[in-house]
Amino acid sequence: MEYSKMTGFMIFAGAAVLALSPLCAGKLPPPKERSGAGMRGMRRNAMVWRVFSQLSDAERKKMHELQRSNPEAFSAEMRKLIDKFEQKERARIRKLQSLIDQYRKSNDKAERSRLKAEVAKMEKELFNQRLAGLSRTIINAKRRVAMMEAELNKRKAKAHDIVEARVDALLTGELPVVSYPPRRNVPPRPPHPGDPRKGAGR
Repeated sequence: MEYSKMTGFMIFAGAAVLALSPLCAGKLPPPKERSGAGMRGMRRNAMVWRVFSQLSDAERKKMHELQRSNPEAFSAEMRKLIDKFEQKERARIRKLQSLIDQYRKSNDKAERSRLKAEVAKMEKELFNQRLAGLSRTIINAKRRVAMMEAELNKRKAKAHDIVEARVDALLTGELPVVSYPPRRNVPPRPPHPGDPRKGAGR
């Protein structure tokens, strides 16, 4: 179940921001030129997705275990991974831009052909990396769905017992009464006489 949570995190952090990532447009301005909390958050989420997409399954599981056991160490390690990735990405973009500039300035047919081939090679490598990351995400998503289906079938098989347990818990006040989805700004109900907790009837 721990690993399934990581796969769920990857899907959420990746799919929601991939199309909006500045890297997808091939642009990554220097850190001092980036401003705005929203843009920083969007860029950071995109970086997280890109970083995790390049880790092996074992490395992802290790990072997830670190997140559970030591959140501060996990955050520090993530910052290191993201900073390393950003440095590598900026270097890639600088090289790509240099090749493009040389291509545009050159009038030599052979030179332009060589430069174009280098640009094509870099773009193919990047495309394959992203394709591999997407493939791993899909594999993890399928695993997640399989786990969810297994849990659903288990709960279906025990539906009667689960409902009976919930009814008993509601009647004794052990389980609070809430709407689904939970309502906001609703004052708590008086607690059950046999329940010392405040607002237990909410």
